[in-house]
Amino acid sequence: MNSSNNKRISTGYNEIITGRISRSEHLLKIVQPFISVALLCCILSFFMTVPFQAMTFAAPVPASVSGSVNKPTKPQVVNEEQLGRSTPYGTVMGFLTAAEQEDYQRASEYLESVLPKKKKEELAGLLKTVLDRGLKVSIDTLSRKPEGNLDDSLSPNLEKVGTAKYEGESLDILLHRVDQKAAAPIWLFSSETLLSIPEAAEQLNPPIVERIFPKKFWGTRIAFLPLPHWIFILLILPLLMVFSWLLARVLIRIVRPPVLRRINTLTESDAAWLTMPITLMMFALLLRILSPLSAYLYLRIFWFGAGTVLIILALTWLLVRLTKLARRVQIARLRQNQVLNKIILTEIITWLVQGLLIVAGLLLVLKHLGFELTTAIAGLSIGGVAIAFAAQKTIENLFGTVMVISDQPIRVGDFCQAGNVEGTVESIGLRSTRIRTLNRTLVTIPNGQFSAMSIENLAHRDKFLFRHKFGLRYETTAEQLQHVLKKIRTMLSEYPGVEPTTHRTRFVRFGDFSLDIEVFAYVLTPDWEGFLAVQEDLLIRLMGIIEASGTSFAFPSQTMYITKDMGNAELKTRKDALPLKADG
Repeated sequence: MNSSNNKRISTGYNEIITGRISRSEHLLKIVQPFISVALLCCILSFFMTVPFQAMTFAAPVPASVSGSVNKPTKPQVVNEEQLGRSTPYGTVMGFLTAAEQEDYQRASEYLESVLPKKKKEELAGLLKTVLDRGLKVSIDTLSRKPEGNLDDSLSPNLEKVGTAKYEGESLDILLHRVDQKAAAPIWLFSSETLLSIPEAAEQLNPPIVERIFPKKFWGTRIAFLPLPHWIFILLILPLLMVFSWLLARVLIRIVRPPVLRRINTLTESDAAWLTMPITLMMFALLLRILSPLSAYLYLRIFWFGAGTVLIILALTWLLVRLTKLARRVQIARLRQNQVLNKIILTEIITWLVQGLLIVAGLLLVLKHLGFELTTAIAGLSIGGVAIAFAAQKTIENLFGTVMVISDQPIRVGDFCQAGNVEGTVESIGLRSTRIRTLNRTLVTIPNGQFSAMSIENLAHRDKFLFRHKFGLRYETTAEQLQHVLKKIRTMLSEYPGVEPTTHRTRFVRFGDFSLDIEVFAYVLTPDWEGFLAVQEDLLIRLMGIIEASGTSFAFPSQTMYITKDMGNAELKTRKDALPLKADG
């Protein structure tokens, strides 16, 4: 009675524990997307809180932004390298950085104007207003070359940033390349554009977000960003991610049934494995679509660029996972068709494709961030050469694996002889091949060395050679020898397992102690065990033929001749009795 109660209690406890574990796993699946959302928001918040000029070039942070009390300071001396006015991209981004930090003294350095210092700073503020409220431009359209974009219809010394539209009118924002004495030319906002800036700033209406939030609310900054931007980062971005996750789930539910019906080896979990890359893709697309709604130009540029980078990363992630799924499907098919030798080739191809996808994604991200791909590719080439020298043996084994798999001299399960190693192939890996010897030891041979060996595959023989030499005693007569040869030939011709057109039986030589006969034939059997059985039967029949002929097998023997040994006295007497030859 007590044992049954204990069993019931144990069963109930196990059910409770199992139920708790299943509920925990289900809860983890629900919470996982939100954890991913929080992680992504933290990453984006970090990049937004870092000063914006870190994306372009270093710049000093004014005291007003850092929260300290404004105090009169000495004018800061900024060199041309910090200003970054040598390219159109550097001029626009440098102006936006300084204006966003409310450093209009520095922002005025990007204007082509002869106005007094104070008026010039006010004009810089009005230009920022026009750019924020009326200009829509992508960072990709800004030239990063000192000579600018020479493919447009403008003068070589002019560069168009974009067009600001207001009250049915439009204003082209132009940059002018200005020559300097004893210095390289620089790009400045052209004086022609600056003449129309005050009028455009008065007619441009503030965006909706500025009308919703009061000026004091906009003036509150936390870590270089206005408070409404933090609301966008911490509230709108998570909502966008959740919405993207829902869209991805709906898309996968629509596409999954026909895909699973078409590819039987895929499971529900495999299809759900693509949820997060698709979610990130949806989020990046929404970010690019909503980026023009931002109240500030530099934020529109940032979010548009962030969306582009996320699209590249999401696409790379999605393609890598699709490659892994394709690998899983292919390996399942190979196992089902018992083509095990091609599994390792599938692994190598998958590894190479994933590496190419990751490198391509990295290069695209670097290109979008403004890095020169020529330098990056050169760096990768130098790094590749260094890695190739450092991992020479590994690369040699990898190429050896490709050669072994593509040429297929052996397969898993084949009985072979490689060098002085004889045994059954157990596995062909990325680095080495393992052979189980007849002594049941496991020999590991690097594939670089294995591909250069002389390999004899004993498993793919279409027929087996039966070749034996035996000797008959020298007492065997010619009639007996002819009888033995005739009977062996008849036996081989009538035997069902012997190839009829290739067998032969010949008296080949007089040996040291035997009359040697050679029997040569091919046994038509598919495997080694069958050949051993046929060989045993043939050898027994040969013994019967020889016994029936009245002779027998020879064995090593020696013939000794024995004579009487003469003594020394008798030999001397014989020598004395010999006649002497006369001289002359």
